[in-house]
Amino acid sequence: ADRGLEEAVAAIGLLGDARVELHLRGAWQPGFEGRLRDLAARTGVRPGQLVVLPPASAADMVRAAAQFDVGLALEPGVTTNNDIAVSNKIFTYLLAGLAVVMTRTSGQAALLPVLGDAAAGCAVRDAASLADALRPWLDDRQALQRARRTAWQRAEE
Repeated sequence: ADRGLEEAVAAIGLLGDARVELHLRGAWQPGFEGRLRDLAARTGVRPGQLVVLPPASAADMVRAAAQFDVGLALEPGVTTNNDIAVSNKIFTYLLAGLAVVMTRTSGQAALLPVLGDAAAGCAVRDAASLADALRPWLDDRQALQRARRTAWQRAEE
């Protein structure tokens, strides 16, 4: 199972804001969608806040992501390689002009200062930390728009 998605669902429940939606693109492992939806119900996430999208080609990912506000790069950091890696999703999100929340694994934490206002970090496997990272952009739409502009600028650089 993808623990990052479980933390994302739980974080939405903690935020308690009906405007927040989690859009998931891709194919499900058998039984996982049901488990994730059960978790959503238990954590106060309404069914409409969890949106499932069909898979898309790698060539279409930037365009497909551009309609959203924030991209999540939630790595579990359980192995050495996973801890030092930087998720490819981050670069897709930047090119799409999305603010990014990433787990503070060793590799991704090193990228946070470079991205500045475009990104926020959260603790690994910590829904409350993820909710805290998202909250400033949820509370201040102008800050979110600044983050998105910075993301695009960093992508160009």
